[in-house]
Amino acid sequence: MRLVLMGDDVFDDYEDRASVDATATDISKMLKNLLDIGKSKVEVLNCAVGKSVVANVSGSIWPDSKRKARRKAALLSPYPTNPKDGHVYPLKYLSDSKATHAILSVGWNDVKITFVESTEEKRVSELLREANLESQLSKLVTRILKRTHRLIIVFFYLPYHTRMHKMFRLPETKEAAKIVSAVATMFHKVAIKYKVPIVDLSRSINPYDSSLYIRDDPTRLSNKGRSIAAGLISGVITKYAFDDDSDSIPKAYSRDLSKRVRIDRIDGDLFPGRQKSYDTLLKHFLFDCEHAKNGTCVVS
Repeated sequence: MRLVLMGDDVFDDYEDRASVDATATDISKMLKNLLDIGKSKVEVLNCAVGKSVVANVSGSIWPDSKRKARRKAALLSPYPTNPKDGHVYPLKYLSDSKATHAILSVGWNDVKITFVESTEEKRVSELLREANLESQLSKLVTRILKRTHRLIIVFFYLPYHTRMHKMFRLPETKEAAKIVSAVATMFHKVAIKYKVPIVDLSRSINPYDSSLYIRDDPTRLSNKGRSIAAGLISGVITKYAFDDDSDSIPKAYSRDLSKRVRIDRIDGDLFPGRQKSYDTLLKHFLFDCEHAKNGTCVVS
């Protein structure tokens, strides 16, 4: 089994070696530890680059020198850049690697760009429609599936709840939830069209639990937060019927506060195109998170 991680900061992030053992910081290693059991050998390759938007995954992105230095300091493998121009070309990398599975994390940076103009859901949704985000995602998924038919989409999480959200140019949590719900409908439509499963981090990462985020940045996950993503991804890889067209119903996988994995049929439970149904589920999750006595949402 050979996995290729593609996309944005969810896969291109880690805690500094100064405070955390480097062997535990990389999500590639987390996934390998979860899946590499017995005779089943797993190789996890990573071509994700932080700050990537959908267009970067479809085309290319240049990792800046600061990111390269951080990876080197963390003793992680360098970005798979083209020696001629220093860019990472995710689709070419996916083709060359002959991967059995592609794991795509994308969308948050497309949303974040709109916050320069507005953090209100109505305007953000308008800007994303003008940018043709759903169409861009659909075209990207088409190109990935031509290279491997086993694809998992990782849907982004809510930033950590902070009263200093304006300082970080972020909407407050309730408004951010509305934005997430609007974007989720776009992702669900694409998932149904191509029968692709989704790992839904917005209903798995507790935005009121500071231990799931890096201390100085409400948009970056800690090791603990990334372990939730790794656990859900490994579960989809082992349980989803990628090779059975009759059973490969598009599903969304999330984890509640009691550590139970919830599996929703995207064409049934979540009612794509009806934002209110997802909005209700997300509100219930956030209510539980905010009022949880232990404040945790952790994969064991």
